[in-house]
Amino acid sequence: MNTSVGYAVMTLARSKKWLRLYGAAVGACFEPREAVHQQLIIDTELTHLDGIKAALRRSTSKELVTLALESDEPRILCLAAEEVAHYPKLLKDTDFSSVSAQELWARALAINIDAWRGPADPKHSLLVILQALLDGHQINSQLLGALSTTPIANLCGYERCIEVWARLGEPARTHFLKATASGWLEQAVLGSVVVPDSQLEITFLLAKLWIRSFKL
Repeated sequence: MNTSVGYAVMTLARSKKWLRLYGAAVGACFEPREAVHQQLIIDTELTHLDGIKAALRRSTSKELVTLALESDEPRILCLAAEEVAHYPKLLKDTDFSSVSAQELWARALAINIDAWRGPADPKHSLLVILQALLDGHQINSQLLGALSTTPIANLCGYERCIEVWARLGEPARTHFLKATASGWLEQAVLGSVVVPDSQLEITFLLAKLWIRSFKL
C-alpha cells in the first residue's frame, strides 16, 4: 500500500470507525511506534484488540516487547505477553524494577509458566522485585505469586528473608517458605547448616505435624 492510498484508507476508516482497517492502514504507512500511536488516538476501547494488532503487524517481537515496556497500554502488553510466552528469552535484558516489566512477565507466566526462564538471570530478577517490595515500591503481586511456584522460589541465602515473609501475601508466602525450607534441608544434607529463621522453623514444624497426621 503506497502512502497516498494509505492516507485515503485511513480517512475512510476513521470516518466509518473501522478500527481494524484503520490499523492496517497506519501499520502500512508508519513504523510500528508511530503506527500504534496513531491507532491509540481513535482506538480507545480496551476490549478491542484487532485494531492494535493490525497496527503492529509489521513489528518484530523485540519491537513489540520494547513498546509494551514503554507503554501503559494493556492491549500492547497483552500482545507482547503472548510473544514472550512463546519466546521467553525476549526478556533476557529486561529490568524488572519497573512495574510494566513485571506486568509483562506476569502475563507471560499466566500463559506459559516456563516463561520464568526468560530473564538472563531469573533468580536475580526475582530478587530485584523482592528488593522493590521491601523498599516500599509498587510491585506486581500476581508475578510474585506465579514465581513462587517455580524453581527460583528457594530464597536460601537471601539476607532479607525474614522481612520478605512479613510482606508477602498468600499463597505466595507459603509457596516461598516451602521452597526455601526444602532448599535449607538440601543444604543441610550436604553439611551446610545455617540457623533457620523463625518462620522457616514454623514451616518445618507444620510439615512434621502434617506427616505425622498423614501416618495416623
